[in-house]
Amino acid sequence: MLVCFRLSGGKREAACSPRDRGNGDADAHSLTHHASRITYLGEDCATRGDWLGRYGNECFVLCAMESPRDVVGGRLLPKRRWKESKTGFAATSPVWTDWKGEFFYEVETGDPKESVRHWIPIDELVTDDPRALRNPLEGRRQYASWDDHGETHPFDGKGPDLIATLEIPEGLHRLTLYFIDWDYHNTDRPRAQRVLIRDEKDELVCSSHVSAFGDGVYKVYGVAGPTKLKVRIQKDRGVAAALSGIFLDEIALPSAPEEIASGAKKGKESNVASALARYEELRRRSATDPAAFLQSAGDAEALVGLPSTLAKKDTAAAKWLQWQCANSLLVDPATKEKAFSEYLASRPAKDPGAASERVKELLRSGEIGLAEKAVTPWLELTLAKPGAKADDARGALRDAILSFCKRDPDFAGSLVTQTVSLREKDSLFSLASELMDIAQQDAQGPLHSKCVYRVAATTYRAIEKALGAEDLGDDGMFLLAKCVSEGPGYFLSSAKAAVVAYEDYTRRWPGGLHFTDAHLQIVRLARILSTPEEPRAGDFVTMGMSASKSLLDGISPSSGYGPAISSAFLIGELLKREGDVAEARRWYGEVVKHAPASPLGQLAQERMK
Repeated sequence: MLVCFRLSGGKREAACSPRDRGNGDADAHSLTHHASRITYLGEDCATRGDWLGRYGNECFVLCAMESPRDVVGGRLLPKRRWKESKTGFAATSPVWTDWKGEFFYEVETGDPKESVRHWIPIDELVTDDPRALRNPLEGRRQYASWDDHGETHPFDGKGPDLIATLEIPEGLHRLTLYFIDWDYHNTDRPRAQRVLIRDEKDELVCSSHVSAFGDGVYKVYGVAGPTKLKVRIQKDRGVAAALSGIFLDEIALPSAPEEIASGAKKGKESNVASALARYEELRRRSATDPAAFLQSAGDAEALVGLPSTLAKKDTAAAKWLQWQCANSLLVDPATKEKAFSEYLASRPAKDPGAASERVKELLRSGEIGLAEKAVTPWLELTLAKPGAKADDARGALRDAILSFCKRDPDFAGSLVTQTVSLREKDSLFSLASELMDIAQQDAQGPLHSKCVYRVAATTYRAIEKALGAEDLGDDGMFLLAKCVSEGPGYFLSSAKAAVVAYEDYTRRWPGGLHFTDAHLQIVRLARILSTPEEPRAGDFVTMGMSASKSLLDGISPSSGYGPAISSAFLIGELLKREGDVAEARRWYGEVVKHAPASPLGQLAQERMK
């Protein structure tokens, strides 16, 4: 997919090629540039759902991704305020945060009687469609959005519309909104939305038009904070106003590295010094006159398009400048990544320590995508070090996995594959144990994030694949099942995967160390899954009864009665709910038989009356 750029009045505007649009219609923009705090920068039609590492270096909000919760995260922690009569904050599903601050947001419709709808197509809970945003919490793509339920209102251009209030923190930022007309082909009213942004004085400071966006489009705005913005997404005459993502990126222009600045001063070629001087002027403007800086996209683009003679004579300086300018006011992630990769090649780190610090510094600044590109040089330098051993490679991979396990679990999982290829059993289990510790701490911490369980599960599966089930062992297989059970995911889907994982454990290790815990988990999950709406409810009832019977058969003075009678009571409750009173009485009878004086035994007797 192509992204073309055009300059108009010194401002850079991105546009999709018409053939790349969802329904082929021409797009149009209505732009109102205000001389102060916000500027429309352009659009990106190429990235589609692959936002991670490209947008959101400060924070991200994936609207309704865990409906009705939003998936959020970043260096800043997004917090959604309730509107109107409710107080406090709405529940969200955080992935990670560096606790550098908070990003407050609200959402409502233009009709007080109409609440915001948190929409996920029930028949597309998981999709491979590249338009859908990646969910880092669960490792899948999914279409989700807020919308104004506009299809239930007249198609008269009078709303109700979607209204998001965003509290932009201090500093310069790119504010990016992701729109996608997911089901444009199923309606005779494809979405054509207008984005109107008002400031704290309720003055209209910026507007843009969003149409023909069946393939998804990112609308990008430069904002100088602190400020509070009210973003109104007008449905006009389309089916409904919808928004799928909000991303905030810090704009920070650093000073030129000493080796580049000093090289320019010493060099005979004036082009390098001239380009750096132009960059320093841009950087000074960002610090002293934010409003003027936000109108400087043309200057930044000129530096990105440095003369080829400069690039040939001083590649490092040229690529560094291109990287920094593409990371400021330009809407072109591909150019930024290309310039950074070329800068890495022209100015490699001197040793593994410096390469490692480069990766970690990029992560500290929220540049996850660039940090991932810097991992390979780090690993290559580690292996190229004189006297390097396999332990050095394993250590570097371990550090990289632990660095990325929260920020991009899928990338961390790909590094696990490289670690497993070294086939050192103790090291692999040590890594898995560290990941489990992190996962449990995060799940029990203030965020209750579960994404690291996915990386731990990937590690146990990789061990089993590379070394075999016997080497994975009793503990390893049980912990794999626990990762599946405790990890993130759409609730019923996760429960189904977990009950299968625990059953696999009990089949492979019938007398295993975790026999009791595994069977109790099967009973618990079977009770959850045996609902009238579940087509396989009968299968889950059978699984639960079998697991409970195994526990009752295993009763001994050493094992005690507790787990067995707990499981039997749960099965009784399940069967009573199902209406099988006679069978429920039989299971309650097992509880009374083994522990008549216990609280459960007394309750079972009450149930049998």
